Amino acid sequence: MTRETELENRLKAQGYLDALVLLDQQAITVVVPVTLTRDEAAQIGEVVHRLTGLGLERITIVDETRGV
Repeated sequence: MTRETELENRLKAQGYLDALVLLDQQAITVVVPVTLTRDEAAQIGEVVHRLTGLGLERITIVDETRGV
């Protein structure tokens, strides 16, 4: 299982059924087709950080309000 798939499955378990994760060596982008609250975005960032070890500054979360 790829790390992207692992992250997507973890986010699906948290209720983000259509989450998409794009991962490269430098950064991660998470796309969710819903409008997130600040707290929800922070929770997603923490999950991604814990599973990848990347700093929060390298994690971008795109939700419906940002034009998905």
